Amino acid sequence: MPIRQPIAVVLGHVDHGKTTLLDRLRGTSVAAREPGQITQWIGASLIPAKTLTEIIGPLLERFKLIIEVPGILFIDTPGHETFSNLRKSILRVTRLSATFASEEGQLRTSPYWSLMLRKG
Repeated sequence: MPIRQPIAVVLGHVDHGKTTLLDRLRGTSVAAREPGQITQWIGASLIPAKTLTEIIGPLLERFKLIIEVPGILFIDTPGHETFSNLRKSILRVTRLSATFASEEGQLRTSPYWSLMLRKG
């Protein structure tokens, strides 16, 4: 059976750059089209292994790592508290998560709650 891509959920408070980071990986501008550049919907993006290798090539070389999966499927979630139940459901079916905190170092409600769900 071929290896499938892992599924990673992107979590964090409103306006912490989750969709903007994915835009960089995808070469898109989804965040720019959102009102106030704040995501209002769930998105899913498959980033192929080739793209990941191009982006993180120096790290792969430094640590002598090889990407053996066909890519990573990222699920982008809105940071609004209104979407808490949705994030909880997504966390049940994913093994990986990227959690964003503010650059001031504050861990706001949404990412903190997400980390506690992942832990439990």
